[in-house]
Amino acid sequence: MAPDARSSSELAAWMEALRQAPDMRVDRIAFGQCAPWIVDGKTIARTDARFFALSCPEEGKILVEQPEVGLLAFVLVEGAGAPHVVIHAKDEPGNLFLTQLAPTVQATRSNFERVHGGRKTPMLENLFQCGRVLSDTMQSEHSAHFWRKRNRNAAVLLQPEYVHLDKRLRVFPMRELLSLCLTDHAVNTDARSVLATAPWSALTEDEPFSRSFDHFGRLLRESYAARAREEAAAEFLARHRGPLREESIFRKPLQLTPEAMAWGTADQAYFVAVRASTREVVAWNQPILAPAFEDRQVLVGRHGEAGLEFLLRIESSKALFCSAEFAPTLSGDKEFAKFGEIGQEIAVLRQTDEGGRFWRAVCRYEIRLLPEADRGDALAEAVRPACWVTLRQLETLAARELTTTNELRTLVSMLLYWL
Repeated sequence: MAPDARSSSELAAWMEALRQAPDMRVDRIAFGQCAPWIVDGKTIARTDARFFALSCPEEGKILVEQPEVGLLAFVLVEGAGAPHVVIHAKDEPGNLFLTQLAPTVQATRSNFERVHGGRKTPMLENLFQCGRVLSDTMQSEHSAHFWRKRNRNAAVLLQPEYVHLDKRLRVFPMRELLSLCLTDHAVNTDARSVLATAPWSALTEDEPFSRSFDHFGRLLRESYAARAREEAAAEFLARHRGPLREESIFRKPLQLTPEAMAWGTADQAYFVAVRASTREVVAWNQPILAPAFEDRQVLVGRHGEAGLEFLLRIESSKALFCSAEFAPTLSGDKEFAKFGEIGQEIAVLRQTDEGGRFWRAVCRYEIRLLPEADRGDALAEAVRPACWVTLRQLETLAARELTTTNELRTLVSMLLYWL
């Protein structure tokens, strides 16, 4: 039985109040009205070649090409007793309900270099100059729709005098943020990635998973305490990685008229005009990718020799910077349908992913647990290469650079509900 993910916290109330009085307006427009975006050969790109571009490498699929490394960072406030965090209630044009809870800083290089000519990125100036860095790693984006995209994920501890707030930046107990990790469309993809890659001991005032008293919480606590060789899984991944090399994208010619309101066959791109007084610029135009299908990502656990263990599959793709990363046990409805119902449903999350680039790209994330008598050998054989890891090993893998997919880190963030 999935735990009750509803929250009566001040954080949830703040988010809901912002959704009831939206600051952002999004209107579909024709491509010819989407300046400064143009068809540049085989891509839809800005005239200054900044931010990102869209291309069509294969039939029906659209890719986001964004070579810039983004910055995703949570600020934790020093001296606040129990961990407190600066949360950004951020509107994105592709989000359901517009507002989601985001990292303190969520910006592309074009944003913080102010290519848009707008305001400075909030909280950026003091972040690394004055803070104590708790974690700082490069992580991947969704490889199904991004080409080798990377973001710098960081958690930084700052003294209160360097914490500057506004109506979209507020300090809340970390515990309230974690309590929303099973709430649909609440905590955005980027925030989940930073939480998963941060040291979990820094997110709680207690021993990790020591506050959870339900059955699954006890299993997590035992798995976190289990001593397994932490490097074993990373060595397994290394054996399945190819050499790092440059890969060019085969881009198909674009067929697009100035009057077009959408482009693409399966995946589509829409063109939108956005107005939002709380962003660095109050108005902009952009293309936005609408994936053809809702996604489904499933993480499966078993009762193993070391207690609760999770089955991680290795995903290989040219779109990943390092060619292969650990991914959820199953990806996509077709993959799940091969096995029918798998074990017990522990938690389900419906999430609007990457609302700055995707239009209402909803994914269903599931954590499932096999019966005690099922060792999961048939499942592991069907999705190989794959390996079982304890919760402690999973924390270590998530904290490593370019080792876990964005989808797996979202599922890991769901486990932090029990932290």
